[in-house]
Amino acid sequence: MTETSAIPAPPTRSAPIFPAWVWWLALSSFAVGAALLGDGPIDRALQVHSDGVARTLAYWLTRVGEWWAVGAVGLVFAGVLFSLRQFKTAQAFLTVTAAGLATGFTGTLLRTLIGRTRPNASTPEGFYGPWHDGHWIIGHYQFSSFPSGHAATLVGLAVAAWLVNRRAGVVTGLFALAVSWSRVAQSSHHFSDIIAATVLGLWLAPWFLQKFQRLLTPRRDDAAVINSSSLVRTES
Repeated sequence: MTETSAIPAPPTRSAPIFPAWVWWLALSSFAVGAALLGDGPIDRALQVHSDGVARTLAYWLTRVGEWWAVGAVGLVFAGVLFSLRQFKTAQAFLTVTAAGLATGFTGTLLRTLIGRTRPNASTPEGFYGPWHDGHWIIGHYQFSSFPSGHAATLVGLAVAAWLVNRRAGVVTGLFALAVSWSRVAQSSHHFSDIIAATVLGLWLAPWFLQKFQRLLTPRRDDAAVINSSSLVRTES
């Protein structure tokens, strides 16, 4: 009688001590904290005070990086693609644009509540919250620095674009980098404001993208109803 060798059981992987989101949260916190410590020298290195090509470039990058410009471009491209019956590509433009704008809106909401002074503010630098010197400071320009709304919008846009199309994500990411530089160059934001907005985009854009994709994609049951109703109309 021949003996059969037992098949070894596959090795079992031990469960991680901490879930992945805990490590990402720790890394994000470290990045923002390190950026806060490096604000002074990095801000001075990136700021442009004299008139010239760099300051003009920073001005126009800021203008074209506004949320309304991003939204308008996304809607125009989606409309053109829809008219050309490129429905999937049009939907991709809509969902990516919506994810970027939603991330930027979240960043804007946070910065109005956090109340950090901008580099060009006359008030001493600090985080003041929504209330300072006996009155509300929500919506005041000089107390709305952290995080950057421009950077949150465009980083969110780049992350969403990357998840849909790698090349589009790279191009959008370079644009986000250029606009983020322009905000620091004009003394409108600190370096850490940009890093905080980047972290916000990395966390929120994938979630917003998924939500908008589900919103614009009909469920299978709905699609079946639509197809069957169109078939009935065709036969009649």
